Amino acid sequence: MTSEGIRKIIVFIFFTMVFASISLLITGFRFGIDNNVFHIPYVLRLASQPEFSNDAFYASLKYFTSLVWPVLRLVTTESNIYDVFRVANFISRASAFGAIQFLLRANSLTNIWGIITCMGVLSVTPWLVGYSVVGCHGLFINYFTHTEVTWPFVFLSLTLLSLRKTAASAAMTGAAFSINAFVGIWLIFVNSFSLLYDRQPLDFRRTVWSLVSFLLLASPTILWIALVAGSPDSKVSFSFIEYIRRYYSGHFLIEAATKTDMAALVLIYVSGLFAARFVPNSRYWIGVQLACLLVFLGGYPCPVFLTTDLFLICTYYDPPA
Repeated sequence: MTSEGIRKIIVFIFFTMVFASISLLITGFRFGIDNNVFHIPYVLRLASQPEFSNDAFYASLKYFTSLVWPVLRLVTTESNIYDVFRVANFISRASAFGAIQFLLRANSLTNIWGIITCMGVLSVTPWLVGYSVVGCHGLFINYFTHTEVTWPFVFLSLTLLSLRKTAASAAMTGAAFSINAFVGIWLIFVNSFSLLYDRQPLDFRRTVWSLVSFLLLASPTILWIALVAGSPDSKVSFSFIEYIRRYYSGHFLIEAATKTDMAALVLIYVSGLFAARFVPNSRYWIGVQLACLLVFLGGYPCPVFLTTDLFLICTYYDPPA
C-alpha cells in the first residue's frame, strides 16, 4: 500500500472517530433504561438462575431474535455489563459514521472541508437525535439497543447498490436482517424498488450471487424465527392490536402521530427528494426515497390486518411475557 493510501485510511478513521464522539456527546449514554429491560436479563442468563426458574418473562427472552444479544452474551458478566454496553454503543455509533462517510465519498464528496462540514452537521443536528418524528424508530439514541446497530449496514447496503456492487449490498442487507428482521425486510424492498426505478438490468449470475450473499448472513435469524414460529408459545389468546395500542402505539400505529409530526415528515421527504437531484446517480437515490415512502404507506394497515402470531414473532416479543 502506498503512503497516500495509508494517509487516506488514517483520515477516514480520524473523521469517523471524531464525529462519532461528538454525536455521543450530544446524545449521552445511559444504561438499564427502556428496552434494556429485555436485554439485560438475556445477556446475564437470568432465566437459568434458580430464583428466576418460574419467571415467564425471563423464560420468554430466548425468542428475542437478534444476533446482537447472543454475541454480547459471550462476554458479558454482572461486573462488566455496563462497560460492555457502553463500548458496544460506541462501536455502533462509530460504524454508522464510518458508513456515512463512505456514502458521502461514494457520491463524489471528496473535498476535506466538504466532508467535515457534512459530517459535522450530521453529528449535531436534532433531526438525527432520539427517534423518528413518526414511528418512534431509534436514530442516534442515548442507550444501546440492537436496532441502532443496523444503521451502518443500511447505509453500506444502499451505497454499495448505488455503485452496482449488488452482492456486497445484499450481504449488508442480510447482516441488517440478522440484527433486526423488520429492517432487513424493509431494506430488501427498498433495494429492489430502487434498482427497478433506476432501470438497472440484473443478469442471472449477479442475482444468484446476491441471493447467496444475503442468505449467508441472514440465515441464522431466518432459522431462529422459523423455530420461534413453530414453538407452542407462539400461539396467543389476546388482541395484539390492543396490546400495541396500549404499550407501543407510537411505534406501530399511525393514529398516534400528530399533525405536526406528519408535517415534519412531509418536509423531510420533500427536502430529501430535492437534494437527491444534485448527487451522482440521482435517479437511484430518488428511487430509494420513494421506496421508503411506499414502505411507510404500506405500514399504515399492517398492525390491523396482519396476523397476531406473525407480528409477535417479528417484533420479538413472546406471548407469555
